[in-house]
Amino acid sequence: MQNDAAKNIKWLNTFFLFLIAIAKVVRYTIMYESLVVPGKGFKFIADMAIHSHDFVINIKSFNAVAQVESAAGQNTMALAEVCNVFGLTTYYEWEFFITIIFNLLLYRGIVSFYKTHSVSNIEVLFIYLNIIILNIFSFCLSKEILQMIFWFIIMLSFKGQTSQKKCLIRVCFAILLTILFTRKYYGLVLGYFMLVYIWQDKFLSNAKMSNFKIIISSLCMLSIMAGVYYIMSSYLAIEAEESYEELERVMSKERGTRAGIASVIKPIFGGGSIAINTLEYFFKIIRLMFPLELLLQFKISYLITIFFQGFIFFIMLTVFKKRKNYTLEMTIATALYIAFWLTSAAFEPDFGSWIRHQSVVFPVILYMLGKKNQSKTKYLIIN
Repeated sequence: MQNDAAKNIKWLNTFFLFLIAIAKVVRYTIMYESLVVPGKGFKFIADMAIHSHDFVINIKSFNAVAQVESAAGQNTMALAEVCNVFGLTTYYEWEFFITIIFNLLLYRGIVSFYKTHSVSNIEVLFIYLNIIILNIFSFCLSKEILQMIFWFIIMLSFKGQTSQKKCLIRVCFAILLTILFTRKYYGLVLGYFMLVYIWQDKFLSNAKMSNFKIIISSLCMLSIMAGVYYIMSSYLAIEAEESYEELERVMSKERGTRAGIASVIKPIFGGGSIAINTLEYFFKIIRLMFPLELLLQFKISYLITIFFQGFIFFIMLTVFKKRKNYTLEMTIATALYIAFWLTSAAFEPDFGSWIRHQSVVFPVILYMLGKKNQSKTKYLIIN
């Protein structure tokens, strides 16, 4: 049963502060030692106390940013220094400030979505779960706050758009901005996005496709993306050895057995040749979506990851079932999420990092939900 906007906003107003409180209690009790204590924000505080920071961009020849490193860390500190009108000096002061500012942005984004979309009760619960996860993992002094700003920009680039050509141009430009000011590997997100978008348009356009054919088509798509990974790795091994070594390290036993990370994604094949790493990558795509191996190390925090990924998979299945009525918004949002998921499989070292990095994609994931209320919505697929 669909809920109307007024009811959804009313319930959001009722539970929003309560959800934030639950998240912070979890963060400072169950997950204090694993999240707060080793938080990079403490390092940022110490660094900002020594000297000021300028904004930088990810250009290979730019002296301030090494080839493999990204500008995300320095730009996070530069942004914090610009916004520090209250003279904040401690990690906890910064978390309190960031929690307020980003929850206001989050609240505004959800309310805006509710006003134009009808959502089911299960989708409302998914939105609430995202509020909790963001406040546990991301709303603190970390690179995730900078990253989320750019995911809001990406979301705004396709929100309400009906012209396919203009929308794609806007989205690609927003991703390019993200590449320049945050992490270089978003270049891979851009490439995957275009491929996934074409796959949706060309191979999921038939509304009469059976579930079996959708599964086969999806596996073929994942295999093609693994092929892209193989080509990219082969190129980097010759032209950018330092970058290739980072890819190789993520898939190797060295990264998979590092001490102190209980939720590490241990490699199946142990690394080696480009072909072996590509096979590792293919299975890692699936492992990120279905982290059932965490059940072997039972922790309440791991249940959050498993539950969240189950929700994400359910949402994706729902999207594919609605493919007859794909709006441009839903198509773009789904392609962007899948592109991010595929990119993350190449770089994520552990499930904790995966859920933290994934949480900031919520502004885009939001538009995979529900049904647009406008009566004259332009559909991308009409089969």
